[in-house]
Amino acid sequence: MNVRTAFAAFAASGLFAASAAFAFGPDKTVAPAAAKPAPAHCAITDEVISDPAGSLKTTFNGKTYYFCCGGCPAEFAKNPAKNARVADLHDDIRAAEKKLADLKAALADAQKEDAPKKSAVAAPAAVASTAVYCAVTDEMFASPALAKATALYNGKTYYFCCPGCKTKFDKDPATVAKNADERAAKRAVAAAAK
Repeated sequence: MNVRTAFAAFAASGLFAASAAFAFGPDKTVAPAAAKPAPAHCAITDEVISDPAGSLKTTFNGKTYYFCCGGCPAEFAKNPAKNARVADLHDDIRAAEKKLADLKAALADAQKEDAPKKSAVAAPAAVASTAVYCAVTDEMFASPALAKATALYNGKTYYFCCPGCKTKFDKDPATVAKNADERAAKRAVAAAAK
C-alpha cells in the first residue's frame, strides 16, 4: 500500500477528522473542535430546532427542511413548493438581519475610531438626536447601531433590544408598532415642552 492509498483510507475512516479536531496547535495546546452548526428552523412554524440531526425532516428540490413536531411534515406536504419558498425566505431574512447587525457593529466601531472628541456639554444633545427605543420594552439605545435587531414595517424601521422582542413584533406587528408609535409621540411632546 503506497502513502497516497494509506492516506485516502485514513481520511475515509473518519479518524482523520477526529484527530484533526484535537490537533495540537503551535503553542502545544489542544485546539478546540469545530463550532456547532447553527440551529435549523421548522419549515412550517419557523421555530428554532436546536438538534436538527434528531428532528423530523424532508428533502425538497435537493434541500433539507426540518420540522418541530409530527404535524408539520403533513402541513408541508400539502404545498411543498410554497412552504419551501416561505422557509427559504425566513432563512434569507435571518441572514440579512445578521449581515445588517454585523454592518451596524462595524459602522459603530469605525465611528468610534474616527469620532472627534466632544465636550461633556455636547454629548447629551448628540445622544438625544440619535437615540432609538425598543419597540416592545421601550429600552433606549444611544444609537440605532446598538439595537440587537430591526424590522421594517409600513416603511418605518423598528428597533429591538433582543431577538425575543423581534419575535414578539413578528407575531403582531400592527399592535406592537402602534404602541411603539404612541410612546414615541408622547416622548416628542414631552421633549417639545422642555
